Amino acid sequence: QAYVDELKADGLTPLYDALNLGLSELQNVKKQFPGCTLRMLCLTDGHDQGSRSDPVEVAVKLINANIVVDSVLLGEQVNTVLHGISNTTGGCCFKPKTGKEALRLFEMETVLSLERRKLKKKFEASSIQTLANLTEIFKTRGFDDKPEVELPVQLNNKVTLTQNTLKKKIQECKTGRFMEKDRRILEELKSLHCDPHPYCTVLPSESDFRFWKILMNGPPDTPYKDGAFELYCQFGDEYPLKPPLVRFLTAIYHCNVNSVGRICHNIFDRNY
Repeated sequence: QAYVDELKADGLTPLYDALNLGLSELQNVKKQFPGCTLRMLCLTDGHDQGSRSDPVEVAVKLINANIVVDSVLLGEQVNTVLHGISNTTGGCCFKPKTGKEALRLFEMETVLSLERRKLKKKFEASSIQTLANLTEIFKTRGFDDKPEVELPVQLNNKVTLTQNTLKKKIQECKTGRFMEKDRRILEELKSLHCDPHPYCTVLPSESDFRFWKILMNGPPDTPYKDGAFELYCQFGDEYPLKPPLVRFLTAIYHCNVNSVGRICHNIFDRNY
C-alpha cells in the first residue's frame, strides 16, 4: 500500500492507440479460437495524450471486428468519445463515483462475463463517420449503472401444474423412448408433486418441461417471512451429470445470492 501511495504519474496515456493495439491482439486470439467472444475492458482516467490513432477509425474497426468494449472512467474526466466507442460496439461505459462503487462493479457477474449479459445492439459501422457521431451518443445514453441480465427465452412461455406435465409425459413415454436425463427430471417432478415443498410451488413450462418457474414464500421465523420470490430452474444438456441452473428473478438481499440472482452455494457447483 505504501508503494502504491508513492506512485507518481509519468509519461503519456495514448488511449486510442491502446484500443487500437488491443484490437490487433484480440484479432490474433480470434484466429486461434474462432468461436470465442471478444471483449476489451478499458480502465482509464479518461484522458488521451499523444494518440496517433483516429478514434473514429478505431471505433469502426472495433465494430467490424465484433469486439465489445467496456470502459470504466475513474476520476473527474468525462470522455464522451470513449463513451461513444463503448456504446457503438455494444458495450457499457461506467463512471463509479467512489472506490466502493468501483469494487462493487467488478463483483457483478454481468461485468466479469458477457455470458450472462444482455448485450446492447451494436451500431452500424457506416453510421460512425465523424467525432460528433460518437460524442452525441452521450445525450441520449448516460453512463451505465450495471449491465442488463440476459434471461432465458422460456420465461415468456406459459406454465402449467406438475400433474399436467406428468400426465402428458407419461403418455409420451408409452409411445416413444425417453432420454435418461428426461427420466430423471420427471422423477424429480414426480417427487415434488407427491411431496410438495412447504414454501415452494413448481410450475413447469408448457412447451419445455426442462424449464421450471418456482414461486417461493419466505419461510416463517426468517427475515423473508412476508416475502414472495420468483425463481427459475433450467436443466441443461449435461444434467444430471451437472447441476441445474437455479436463479432468483426477484431481487433478494442474501449473502449467498449475487446481484443478478445467482445462488452462490457449492451445492450448485463442486459439491453437487
